Amino acid sequence: MVLLKEKLVFKRIIRLWKKSEYRVKKKEINKISKFCVFWSYVGVIRFYNTYPSGDATFFFSLGTFLGFISGTLGNALGGILADRIGRTKFNIIMLILS
Repeated sequence: MVLLKEKLVFKRIIRLWKKSEYRVKKKEINKISKFCVFWSYVGVIRFYNTYPSGDATFFFSLGTFLGFISGTLGNALGGILADRIGRTKFNIIMLILS
């Protein structure tokens, strides 16, 4: 009985994941996470070039962590705001700000 419930839940998850709107969100999250990782590398490279004798691994870890956290919070807050004011209006505002 428990196995049957697990199969039903798994089928629902797969059905939801196959919908195009969820695939788009997955692609957006992947792009944003790659972008955040890129900027965390920039900080490490700049630190290493400025202070060659310093240990950049701590700052690399910190930069990666902060990059992912800021990307996660930005996605969550942006999604909430876009749902409240409308996606088109939200995109127009973001394009103007950028």
